Amino acid sequence: MATNVLTQNGTFRMDASLASASDVCPVCKSTAQTSPNLRFKVSSKCYHRICEGCVDRKFSAGKAQCPISGCHHMLWKRDWRLQTFEDIQVEREVDIRRRVWRTLDLTNLGLVEPEGGWENVFEDLRGYNDYLEMMEEMAMNLITNIDVPATNKKLRDYETANGLRKDKDDPKALLKAPVRQPGDYPDLSGLIRGLKMKKVAPKQAAYDVWEGVTKQREYFSLSAKHESSWDHYTNKKATMAGGWNVADYTEESLLRAFSGLGVFIENEKGGKMDMRLPLATIAPHADDVF
Repeated sequence: MATNVLTQNGTFRMDASLASASDVCPVCKSTAQTSPNLRFKVSSKCYHRICEGCVDRKFSAGKAQCPISGCHHMLWKRDWRLQTFEDIQVEREVDIRRRVWRTLDLTNLGLVEPEGGWENVFEDLRGYNDYLEMMEEMAMNLITNIDVPATNKKLRDYETANGLRKDKDDPKALLKAPVRQPGDYPDLSGLIRGLKMKKVAPKQAAYDVWEGVTKQREYFSLSAKHESSWDHYTNKKATMAGGWNVADYTEESLLRAFSGLGVFIENEKGGKMDMRLPLATIAPHADDVF
């Protein structure tokens, strides 16, 4: 069986000198001799192999059934990709192992690899070995078609419990992750056993640059329309380009004027509650030079 060969310009083509009887598209019957730029693609669902032209014709309009006789898989165009390995079975095994390892990756649980390796996130070495053995057993079950429904259910339940399952309505997004509480076991599904308890740090409040000081203006308010000697600058292009604004300038000036005073103008004028304090009448001490 011939494979796609990388050319000097970065594209793939079928090497006609290595073509065999199996290098024929089962749909359109094209060969490397009749089509020098023939490229084959393989499905990531059923692992059937057809030429790129048939993929474009069959799946450009949307989801469709695999064109291979007897196959009932419904596929999208994105489900077809260039073949990496010459043996389709090797291609399938690599994909299955990649899926299992990506799903059961401990970083998905928020764990970080310690300096001594991943075995240190387990209570003992036996727990780490059981984890590796479980992944290998799941991969081999899917590769050899043993207990496939049960194995897929375990992986789905694991993804759902830990917020790793994709949303059906939005394939690019994940389902809402569960809210973890302090002391929760890292794997909420219980599939991975022997992990050390993970303590979730309490959420810290967002940093407040104002340190609790209110941004509400308590001492003054700007009216929607006010007269100012700076109004003639409002509509000038040079002023507008620099971002200058009369209202912002007035507000900044008032803020600087009232900053730190903590008084009300009406009270200073002698209103109902006079906040003014009398001057000190204490006589200076004899030794006080001031």
